[in-house]
Amino acid sequence: MKIIFHGHSFVEIVDYRGCVLIDPFVSGNPQCDVRFEDVIGKNIQAIILTHGHDDHLGDTVDIVEVV
Repeated sequence: MKIIFHGHSFVEIVDYRGCVLIDPFVSGNPQCDVRFEDVIGKNIQAIILTHGHDDHLGDTVDIVEVV
């Protein structure tokens, strides 16, 4: 298992089954180290939101619509 902090609120947990995204704030996040295109190309198993602020909700809706 690997836990990756992508900046501000975005954390990714990866294992052999795929990944879980926590607060995927990618677009407009100057601290994020990945692009939206990189995120949607992953084997996403779940998305967890800690709360509904814009900087935590981030790209959740867009990710779900694409994946």
